[in-house]
Amino acid sequence: MPRGHALGVTMQLPELDKVSESKKELLDRLDVFMGGKVAEELVYGADRVTTGASSDIQGATRIAHMMVTRAGMSDVIGNIDLSSDYSRLSSQTKQRIEDEVRRMIDESYDRAKKLLTDNRDKLDRLAWALVEYETLDKSEMEAVVRGEKLPKRMLKADPDVPVKLPDALAGPFGIPPLGGTTGSPGGSPPSLEGGGDGPSRPYPAGSP
Repeated sequence: MPRGHALGVTMQLPELDKVSESKKELLDRLDVFMGGKVAEELVYGADRVTTGASSDIQGATRIAHMMVTRAGMSDVIGNIDLSSDYSRLSSQTKQRIEDEVRRMIDESYDRAKKLLTDNRDKLDRLAWALVEYETLDKSEMEAVVRGEKLPKRMLKADPDVPVKLPDALAGPFGIPPLGGTTGSPGGSPPSLEGGGDGPSRPYPAGSP
């Protein structure tokens, strides 16, 4: 969920201390980077994709470029170091590098799109759980994706509590509370517990 200037952050912690990564691991990281933009396209449509995926695109490009120019992980380029003196490379060689980087990212995009399309229900469960709890660790995320109940825990976000900004940032008229129905600032948001007029939670949750 949003933190500061970030619209959402996914942290990946290694299970062990590592100084190198395999080609498969790097390709998996590309798929993770592409997953954010693909998710926006699936949920909102290609014409409503935002700039939120820009950092993911930068990260994917950086990894793919390293794989091609430094790690010898491109069959087209081969086992050549092309990063140490990149500025002196010919325009033809640079174009071949760019073509390989683009191919890797495009293939990663296709894999991510197929995965999320085939598992759209799990994507929606995870999205709703993040809206309700804001942060999820690995075990909680896996439980939500499987459709299981979360352990009892306090909700991170209380839609009935108004936002409090520092006095230096608050306007003269204050800040209205979060949530609320259309035309009713500060009202109660649609229920996620089921029943009533609001949408029901798309996954079974424990009692917070």
